[in-house]
Amino acid sequence: MKPKKLPKKTQIFSVLKSSLDGKTNEDVAVISERPFRILVNDDFVANIMLTPDNLNEFLYGFLVGQGIAKSKNQIEKTLVDMDKGILWAQVKGAKIDLTKALITSGCAGGISLNNFNDIEPLKPARAPDLETLTNLMKEMLKNGELYAKSGGIHSAALADKKSIIFQAEDIGRHNCLDKVIGYLMLNDIEPEDKIVLTTGRLSLEAVPKIARAHISTLGSRSTPTDLAVEIARKLKVNLIGYIRAGKMTVYNKN
Repeated sequence: MKPKKLPKKTQIFSVLKSSLDGKTNEDVAVISERPFRILVNDDFVANIMLTPDNLNEFLYGFLVGQGIAKSKNQIEKTLVDMDKGILWAQVKGAKIDLTKALITSGCAGGISLNNFNDIEPLKPARAPDLETLTNLMKEMLKNGELYAKSGGIHSAALADKKSIIFQAEDIGRHNCLDKVIGYLMLNDIEPEDKIVLTTGRLSLEAVPKIARAHISTLGSRSTPTDLAVEIARKLKVNLIGYIRAGKMTVYNKN
């Protein structure tokens, strides 16, 4: 059956549901994913699977998070071509070295171009307190529109110490972070006192993205990897895991 479109983020399929109580035919929402080629100055950089939403934000966040551009000012033009599946950018002085590319562990696959040695450590900042982070995490989970419809998706959010500023959902946990970082840059939001929260595991690829965006705190309801903890300590990023009702774990002490 040809799927019927909701907003582009989901598709509706007729399915057969079975349980101990019997079988029913139902229409269910299924999360959308689309392949995209990322081109910088007409050079191929990566193939990636994305939930087709906030794509310009994703592209800006990807370019800075990967170190291809150091700031928004280097990104002269962008183009999102949904029909051809192309995300294109013109970046002045782009730094691309595919010989150092790393196949990532993100749910949507992808490549990390990170060379961590070129990242300046952040100025140490005090981590937000338990009440602040648990309230923000609760707000982010409550706002998960696509997760409520279909499941199978990650969320990330940009916040200050009072509330969520912007939230993105995507099949890939790193894609969410790129969308949030891109939103921050496109809207000229001061990053130093901001917080990024995610539902995904805190891995090595995530921390440099946050540091390159000059955001001091990255938190999750999940766990970090050992390399994420090591690079967070080196770059002075507050790395906080297991943010759940009444508890959290701070993995570095800035």
